[in-house]
Amino acid sequence: MPAGVESFFTPVNTFLMGFALGAVFLIMAMYSHWKTKREFKRYQRHLSDKLELDSRNIQELNKERAKLAQESEHLRLQVARLNEKPENKLQRELEILARAEKHMMINAPGFAPAWEMAKSQAMSQLETEEKGMSFPQKIFRKLLGPSSGGNQATLAESSTGLNSGSKSDVAVGSGKLGLGCGFKVMQSWDLKEWMDSRLVMPERLFRGIIFDCDGTLVDSMPIHYVAWVESLNHHKAPFDFTEEVFYSLAGVREQDVVKLLNEQYGSAVDPDSVAEYKFELFQDRKQNVVEISPVAELARKAYENGMPIAVASGSEEETVRGVLAANDLERLFEVIITPKLVKRGKPAPDMFLLAAERLGLAPEECIVFEDGESGMQAARAAGMAAVFVPRTVR
Repeated sequence: MPAGVESFFTPVNTFLMGFALGAVFLIMAMYSHWKTKREFKRYQRHLSDKLELDSRNIQELNKERAKLAQESEHLRLQVARLNEKPENKLQRELEILARAEKHMMINAPGFAPAWEMAKSQAMSQLETEEKGMSFPQKIFRKLLGPSSGGNQATLAESSTGLNSGSKSDVAVGSGKLGLGCGFKVMQSWDLKEWMDSRLVMPERLFRGIIFDCDGTLVDSMPIHYVAWVESLNHHKAPFDFTEEVFYSLAGVREQDVVKLLNEQYGSAVDPDSVAEYKFELFQDRKQNVVEISPVAELARKAYENGMPIAVASGSEEETVRGVLAANDLERLFEVIITPKLVKRGKPAPDMFLLAAERLGLAPEECIVFEDGESGMQAARAAGMAAVFVPRTVR
């Protein structure tokens, strides 16, 4: 090593160089620590500000939620008060029906036909309310005209102020109204107090009831279905007759059911032969049929109060009378309409129109109780109000 270099690396110089390098590293470490600490404090302040802002937002949201809860309770009380008013009951029922229909369409699409029938009932109910007058009022308006003033109002009140089981006979004499004739208003009934709460009843009075039989008055549909399947299998029908198809054709004449199935599947099963064999199978089991209590009790109460009632069924008369007699219901009905009495069965209105005619009533004075879509269509086509009887009532 050169002498000049050796003279530089003396112990003192070496110590000073080491001290200087240590000081540099110490300064760098302290600067790094200070910088890190500064960043940490800045982040801490930022986090603190954010937490404070979030806290204020949560407080605001809680205030809004409390305000909304208070408004919701206020609205609930208002709706409850409104729903207590009789004139708002119809709107509430329709709203419930509309919402229930939406839920049912999503959760159980297979029940769509039943809800369509329920919606049709609601529409009929609303139309009845919008008309604002019953059948007797229409007659009085037609006879007296719009200028009859107080007399017309009095008669309208008399014709609509009917209570369940009470008689309303209004005589119009020549001396009082100058009509030169007598007029008598037939008795009308409010069925709501007789009915099961699961059945949707229009808000009006009626003078007659027409009942379907199978699936409405008596729970015969399961036995009918078994007889159908056995008869079709016996005749080697090349298609499956499912319960869904069976219930969708409820109320349709038996021969017409086979014809529809033949058209759908391109088969040639004999309608009369299937219907006859199915009839024999059902006759062997008809004693097992039980009544549908809510509807059967309604029929009994109507009979006891003198209200005209009839049966209009797609089954043969012997079958209808047999299942009714087995449940002590046949004695209630003087009028029983079956497909042989009309040209067209359900869904055509012929059976219901003939039943109303034999009861001596206009179609709009009658209400129909049905469990099948074809029967509901027939009732609407006849201009009658209808109540759908779901399987859950059985």
